[in-house]
Amino acid sequence: MKNLEQNNNIFELDKTYSTTRRVTKQKPVIENNSEDKVKTQLFLPAKPDRKAEGGLRCQGYFKSNEKDKPLISVITVVFNGEKYLEQTIQSVINQTYDNVEYIIIDGGSTDGTLDIIRKYEGMVDYWVSEGDEGISDAFNKGIELCTGEMIGIINADDWYEVDAFKLIINNIGKGDVIYGNQNYWINNSDFETWYPIHSSLPREMTMNHPTVFIGKNMYKKLGSYSSIYKIAMDYELLLRFFKNGVTFIKIDNVITNMRSDGESDSRWYNGYYEEFIIKRNINGRLFLLEFIYFLLKVIRRLVSLLLIKAKLQKTLFWFRKNFSPVKKQKPHEYL
Repeated sequence: MKNLEQNNNIFELDKTYSTTRRVTKQKPVIENNSEDKVKTQLFLPAKPDRKAEGGLRCQGYFKSNEKDKPLISVITVVFNGEKYLEQTIQSVINQTYDNVEYIIIDGGSTDGTLDIIRKYEGMVDYWVSEGDEGISDAFNKGIELCTGEMIGIINADDWYEVDAFKLIINNIGKGDVIYGNQNYWINNSDFETWYPIHSSLPREMTMNHPTVFIGKNMYKKLGSYSSIYKIAMDYELLLRFFKNGVTFIKIDNVITNMRSDGESDSRWYNGYYEEFIIKRNINGRLFLLEFIYFLLKVIRRLVSLLLIKAKLQKTLFWFRKNFSPVKKQKPHEYL
């Protein structure tokens, strides 16, 4: 172990990984105010159905939110995600930025997920495997466990670009929500780059949470994910933040890679319907206007599914990728 900062007792467990380059044996002091809508805790309270927990915190190692090295916290929620989880973990622990806190919330997996998590236990700050009440509940557990200044959430079948966290840190202080572009993969063989824009949020879901980093202070002020929604909970949160005047900062680089076979893709109709309800509740627009837009989105998705069935979507991706005037960023791959 190598001492990096004598005054703060920061040292290096392993220089190889972003999550083990700056640790401390000094347990952080957690301060929760009565008005905070999200509280912070280092460990989740015990539950009867808990399968296991572990990580660096359980070994007495913690992270520090340093002045010149802000701590980035990352959450992965997973349930039976053995197929791609290792790639997701690799994309976090192999970041070029070196003050990273990693939290994994497992919903009580019955496949090989726990074996993969245990394999990387020495690079994960805290992980727990237990039942939950859905994706929003798992997200919110992770947020409560984060001690970093900025928080990102990456799905168990997606992965970050290797310099993603450096790009976020370079823009910290400019906004409370920092986001970038993402590569959207179809059938693990071809991708299309998406360019989200926050100003379009009142119209539709134009941003996906894996490419978004949010300040912990914003969660404390405005709350976390609503348990009412099962698919579009990230849209509700981002639109709520936008409507409350939160500052969004866009990075014109690819931050994440997202696969097309996630939960929101398999239940796309439910997600679109939830978006429709969310817009009605938050925007307060006319019912007919929002319903027409909902129908148009459904039709557009059905056409896309027909193209996939006819094996034409790859062709469309190829044309857009090769003839778009915007230069594409080659994705970083792990494993």
